[in-house]
Amino acid sequence: MQVLARCLSVAIHLIRLLPLSCVRMIGQRLGYCFASIPTRDVIRCREHLQRAFPDKSSDWILKTSARCFGHFGRTAFTLLRLLSIPNKQLYKLVSIEGLENFYAHRQAYLQGEGTIIVGGHFGNWELQMRFMGLAGDMYAVGRRMDNELLDDFIINNLRTKNNDGKTIYQDQGLLPCIRALRQAGSVCMVPDQDLPKIPGIFSTWFNIPAYTPSGPAKLARSQNVAIQPVFFYEKAGRFVFHWGPRKTFQQTDNEDSDIQLMTNWIMAYQERLVQENPEQWVWWHRRWRTQPQSD
Repeated sequence: MQVLARCLSVAIHLIRLLPLSCVRMIGQRLGYCFASIPTRDVIRCREHLQRAFPDKSSDWILKTSARCFGHFGRTAFTLLRLLSIPNKQLYKLVSIEGLENFYAHRQAYLQGEGTIIVGGHFGNWELQMRFMGLAGDMYAVGRRMDNELLDDFIINNLRTKNNDGKTIYQDQGLLPCIRALRQAGSVCMVPDQDLPKIPGIFSTWFNIPAYTPSGPAKLARSQNVAIQPVFFYEKAGRFVFHWGPRKTFQQTDNEDSDIQLMTNWIMAYQERLVQENPEQWVWWHRRWRTQPQSD
């Protein structure tokens, strides 16, 4: 662990010596290099892109796969470079998309209403957490890392540096989430993963059944709070803080149907953004690992 911490410290120090544009270019180039090696993740990325975009040519699949790894290489180096920069200096790099939705969230917070924020592994979700505090008290739900030093670095540097964001670990259960919502907090979740150990239902991801955590919808229904999709991605060389509509779903007597409706809406909203920017989603994730059992 000490060796890992030392290597990470040296890498951060070296990256800080370079201009942001240079750091981003290096990260992107390394990502492209990785994409040229037929590793398991690279092969899976191409296969999943082909499943999601069956009408695209093999050339498009290869280029998009390379851009995908280039994007996340650039993202990783950008995160490390920005660790030493206060949030106020980063604002000039960011534009808000859906300003009226941002204000709606802020107004709900001031009125004492909690919100379920749903994001995903799209764009730059770690950098997103540094800005979430602009709209109120934020609580990010995440998995506890096996490596304590890595967990501490992600929580206390990447996600909550220079802000008041807090983390709720998945193994802590729902009670911390309920407390946060009842105190007008916003609970942030990323349900675009196939996690067999977590309760879920089948929604669709690019017209293919995908096992999806049902926690966000169940929590929103049980606490009667709104759901709001929020993402942080890149567009034309700038960071875009995207705020979707803050939506409250009417409850019926059929809990399963209500949860299915909310989950489908969550995934469909994210899919539209990914359709427009496919290179900014993690296509090597095993999103379709679990499939419905046939009769």
